[in-house]
Amino acid sequence: MARRGDLIRCTVKFEEKFKHESGQEKVPVCFTLNGERIVILEDEEDSSIVYSPSAFFPYIGLSDGCSVLAKVCECIF
Repeated sequence: MARRGDLIRCTVKFEEKFKHESGQEKVPVCFTLNGERIVILEDEEDSSIVYSPSAFFPYIGLSDGCSVLAKVCECIF
């Protein structure tokens, strides 16, 4: 659970894009809370999402009464 002042990060690993057995392109996504990885599902493949270059919107859901300051930036290595 995140609390006021916590840092949540969503990293999309475009360089690790792969083709799923279903034929869809998928890209791994990693979420962290204050620098520690959040494991959503134990199967690593399930932490990947379908990749579509024309419409791609990773998100973090918030409950009622929450406010958020968001920075969306591109990180080039």
